[in-house]
Amino acid sequence: MQEIYPDDYEVEEPIKDLSDELMLKIMANENMDEWQSSVAVIDETVRATVKFIGSGINNHIGYVEVSEFLGWPLRRVVDSFARINAIKSKQVDKQAVESLPTAKAATAFTSATKGKDLTTGQQRRVAKRIAKSENYSPEKVRLEVEREAAPKPTKKKV
Repeated sequence: MQEIYPDDYEVEEPIKDLSDELMLKIMANENMDEWQSSVAVIDETVRATVKFIGSGINNHIGYVEVSEFLGWPLRRVVDSFARINAIKSKQVDKQAVESLPTAKAATAFTSATKGKDLTTGQQRRVAKRIAKSENYSPEKVRLEVEREAAPKPTKKKV
């Protein structure tokens, strides 16, 4: 700002004493508005909420607690938990999931990859195809994953 304004220019910065709980809720709602529900933002917000609610407690923090805390639909939180757990267990690649344009597509992708044993490269390739196609329906996602997982025909030497 010093490059733009003279040295005697004053800026008012409102400072509010907010609790950690209120700050997390504000961040969650602002990010949802600002980033239009990107998968990465949703999942990181759920992770932060679980950590905040569970700090100092050894209890399992569930969907309902997170949903009520954030004021989010239960389905959004359940789907986020599924993606987070699949990434944590290495069932699905984080970059592939987060590259998908909608949370619904990311959840369908996570579900469709179960038991498919796709490599990281294959998952990223599928995610890229889905994103380019602009058809993010669960059916399209499932078909793209199955297409990638299908055995490739080998050429026989004659």
